[in-house]
Amino acid sequence: MKKFTLFLAIMAVVLFANGQSAELLQKRMDVAKKKYAQPASANFQLLNHSKFQSAFILVSEKYLKSAAATMKLDSTVSQVWNDANQVLENETKEEFLYDSEMKNTMWLHSDWDNSSGTWDVWSKTEVDFNPDGTVSTMYIYESHEQGAEPSLINKLNAFYNDAGQLDSVQHWYALGPDTWVLEGRQHYLYDDSGRLTEMKVWSLEEDEGEEYMAAMRFVFTYTNSDRMETSSMFFLFEEEEILFFKTEYNYDGSGRLVFTEDLSLNLLFFELEKNARTDFEYNASGDVSTETYSLWDATSEEWIPDETDEYTYYDFNNSEVFLPSYLLFYGIVEEFQVPGKAVKEIETMEWNEGTSQLSAKTIFYYSAGTNTYADNLNKAGFSIYPNPASETVIFNWDSNQEKLNLEVFQIAGAKIFQRLINSGDPVSVSALENGIYLYKLQNGTETLHSGKLIKK
Repeated sequence: MKKFTLFLAIMAVVLFANGQSAELLQKRMDVAKKKYAQPASANFQLLNHSKFQSAFILVSEKYLKSAAATMKLDSTVSQVWNDANQVLENETKEEFLYDSEMKNTMWLHSDWDNSSGTWDVWSKTEVDFNPDGTVSTMYIYESHEQGAEPSLINKLNAFYNDAGQLDSVQHWYALGPDTWVLEGRQHYLYDDSGRLTEMKVWSLEEDEGEEYMAAMRFVFTYTNSDRMETSSMFFLFEEEEILFFKTEYNYDGSGRLVFTEDLSLNLLFFELEKNARTDFEYNASGDVSTETYSLWDATSEEWIPDETDEYTYYDFNNSEVFLPSYLLFYGIVEEFQVPGKAVKEIETMEWNEGTSQLSAKTIFYYSAGTNTYADNLNKAGFSIYPNPASETVIFNWDSNQEKLNLEVFQIAGAKIFQRLINSGDPVSVSALENGIYLYKLQNGTETLHSGKLIKK
């Protein structure tokens, strides 16, 4: 969680503070870390919960709508430990609102008001969708006074390439009623396998006559098994590109993420140095049981545990739940282990001199949902059986199309295979590893149907 908060702070500073001195940049970062600490921690469950849905958020929203998703994430409630009263108390809440097609059209962020014993909504985001189900625009509202109605302050416009992948995002801020100023944009580059390899960020430089200047560049590398190997962030500082932040991912023999190490730039000496590490442990079912976040102690040259998240799960599978996630829209790309069960609670323990104490808890609330998006697909005559599948899967459709092009992707975005099939043809999936995959059926360049394929 702390890593995510720091990353948002870095994004806020670097994106819109290009060309500043090291001292001023450090001051801006300190301010941003304070400014974003609370919303980042609260929104962490919205954005970072995507790790329970997919290893990377590299697919458009339409691919996340599955006929198998019969439930939805309604809300998350974060509580903090009160030392004086020795109890957990409400702090923040995220609520997710959906339309009849299970599209997440709005989410609300609220703070707990102790005096009234109610939730005070101070931020909301509204989402508009393209006809094909991809996100087109996100509108961000915020209130800076308790009890005041949130007002529109930002919007994000999303654009896609021919493969349906996110191509670019524009960041706008509201200068006045119906007046928008473009303050930044992100561009995404992919390799031939559909993996995200680079993301470039431009920001508006008012000192340069409102010219758009390159601000950051993210570079991603992968292992031979298509897992993320490194994630590097380069910052353009006084016309020189400097490696500012780097994450290294480490896996065990079975491909599970074991730990990550973060290296960050020391702004005083301009050297990359160890910063933080996250260790992952798993339960007997293969789901994450704990994540321990540690900080590097340069004096003792050892990792000092700072925070541990302990996970508990419901009995139903994560594949049954529709989860909103927009990490990539905010320029955040991470890899996490994908569990099979839906998360129930996350208890956060803080470490102090070798002992841990409960400091916070996040509770996840789900409910059954009626997905007319899936109904519409069924009405269109498309079906897949069985799903989950172990050996073969059959795609059926009622149309005049004799053959359609089937493409199957890893959840990370890399294409596994493609072939022309007839309706009713058995397709072997025995060679696939157990997990969640994405598929789409195309007639030429037109995608007629897409969804999830579960191999077990």
